[in-house]
Amino acid sequence: ARQQLNVPQSNNSQSNNQKKLDKNNLKNANLKNQDLKNENLNNADLTKANLTNAKLNNAKLQNAKLQNAKLKKADLSSANLNNAKLKKAVLSNAKLNGAKLEKADLSSAKLIKANLVSAKLQKADLSNAKMKDANFSKADLKNANLSSAKLVGSNLSNASLKNAKLKKADLQKANLNNAVNDEIRRDIEKLKSELWYQHFNSATAGK
Repeated sequence: ARQQLNVPQSNNSQSNNQKKLDKNNLKNANLKNQDLKNENLNNADLTKANLTNAKLNNAKLQNAKLQNAKLKKADLSSANLNNAKLKKAVLSNAKLNGAKLEKADLSSAKLIKANLVSAKLQKADLSNAKMKDANFSKADLKNANLSSAKLVGSNLSNASLKNAKLKKADLQKANLNNAVNDEIRRDIEKLKSELWYQHFNSATAGK
């Protein structure tokens, strides 16, 4: 039998009545402000669900479908989101410190001012993600895809970026203290050269 999860009704009434929803079919569910810490939501379908300000710390969300989900200000600290699908999810101001996000798909997600201190993001896809002022201090981003990611003002101090893809990533005003090893430094210098070359060509072409 499928696991059942008690959640409030998603209508606007103030009723305290509860109804059970199948954890594998929570598309568009209204779980705003809900206490779901330690819940087993592995493989759950939470596509477009509203989890704004929800408590999901230590929750199990492996392989969960969270595309376009609203997770603004949600607490996902120490949650297991390995292989989770979070494409275009809104995680601004969310707490993801210590979370496991290995091989997670966070492409085009919004992680503005999110807390990802010590998060495990090996092989995660963060391409095109908006992560202005996000805190990745001590995060493990080995082999992660950060192509075209917006990391303006982000904190990547002491983060592991070995073999991370940074092509066209915007790192203006980012804190990279102790994060840039020789390999990554070469990649960044190469990227700077490519950007300068593109800029120079564009300028000369316009004359």
